[in-house]
Amino acid sequence: MLGLGPDPELAPYFYLLALVLTGIGAVTDYRTGHIPHWVSLPPLFLGPVVHGMTNGVDGLVGSFLAIALCGLVPFAIHRLDGMAGGQ
Repeated sequence: MLGLGPDPELAPYFYLLALVLTGIGAVTDYRTGHIPHWVSLPPLFLGPVVHGMTNGVDGLVGSFLAIALCGLVPFAIHRLDGMAGGQ
């Protein structure tokens, strides 16, 4: 069964990391109009690996499912020329 969140023992660290990366992305986006790839891509690749290691196959599948679902709306808006797609 798919879990609804990170491993309870690691959750505070995941949430703190997410908050820090979101803050960095928000500040750089506000100042430059761009979010650097070094802020967004490492968590995108490391997230499924960490969730897979801590929660097994369910964590891995859940992580990929979350990535796909969360990316659907921005991708659709981008395809409709509603926003830029990065560099």
